Amino acid sequence: RVIVKDNRIFSHKIMRIKYSNYDMRRDEDLIHVEMENCNFFVLNSAFDSDSPNSPHPYRYGRILGIFHANFELAPLVGYPLRSLTIEFLWVRWYKLHPATTPYELDGISFLPFSFDNAVDFIRPIDVIRACHVIPRFTLAQRYPAGNGISSLANDKCEWNAYFVNKFVDRDMIMRYLWGDAIGHTYS
Repeated sequence: RVIVKDNRIFSHKIMRIKYSNYDMRRDEDLIHVEMENCNFFVLNSAFDSDSPNSPHPYRYGRILGIFHANFELAPLVGYPLRSLTIEFLWVRWYKLHPATTPYELDGISFLPFSFDNAVDFIRPIDVIRACHVIPRFTLAQRYPAGNGISSLANDKCEWNAYFVNKFVDRDMIMRYLWGDAIGHTYS
C-alpha cells in the first residue's frame, strides 16, 4: 500500500544540475521553470554508439514543473510504515530534426499536445544538463496573437522551431563528440 503523505505534492521553481565538465571540474546549471532557461537534454535510451544507424544520442525537452512528494509505504498489515521522498519533473518533449552535417545545429520543435508522449514525468537525476535553444526566427511564432493552447505549458510565446546550440561552450561541444570528452560519463 502506498500513501501520499498529507495528500500533498510540493512544487518548486528552481533546479540545480551538477555535472563534471570537460576539464574534470564540478559545475552546475540552473533551471528556473518561469524563465527561458528551462530546456534540458537526457540520454536517448534507443542510442547505440556501436551502430551507425542509431538515433541521436540525446532527447531534448522543456521542464514545465519541478515537484517532490513524500510517501509512506506499508508493505503488509502489522509492519511499520517506511517513508520515501520522490522527486520528479513534468516535461514537454521536443521532436528532433537532425543536422545533415556535423557543423550544423540540430533543429527541434515541440511535439503536438495531441501526441501521447508529448508530455511526461521523469526523474531529475536523468537530466544531463540544461541546453541552450535558439528560436528559428524565420519560421515565426506558433501563436502570433499570443494565446497558446495551454496556460500550464506556457506555450503562448513558443516558436515553430528552434536550434540546439551545441557550440554554446567548450564543455557542451565535447558532449557531441561521443567518447572523446574527458570526464564525461555516458550511462
